[in-house]
Amino acid sequence: MPKGFRGPPKFDSRKCIGCRLCIRDCPTDAITITKVADRTFEAAVDLGKCLSCGQCAETCPRKVITMSSDFELFQPQKDALKVTFPVLPREMQTRPGEAK
Repeated sequence: MPKGFRGPPKFDSRKCIGCRLCIRDCPTDAITITKVADRTFEAAVDLGKCLSCGQCAETCPRKVITMSSDFELFQPQKDALKVTFPVLPREMQTRPGEAK
């Protein structure tokens, strides 16, 4: 893909503080943030609604959201376009550059 191509957003739920600015700025209401524990939030994106505009990534104060370069989004079932980014249990989490 050409440099600067924006695919759908990806979330690093470990860093999310639940401010919901991404929800407020999403022009198609494609994002949902759910509190799953104290100071722990899970993000979900409906790729059937998402325009890949990048507004959510620009708005996020913690840089939780990045735009991917994915472009093959075809799904035979509409529900498969709803992607959830769960918070992994501590023992499964790795930091960038660390091996599992």
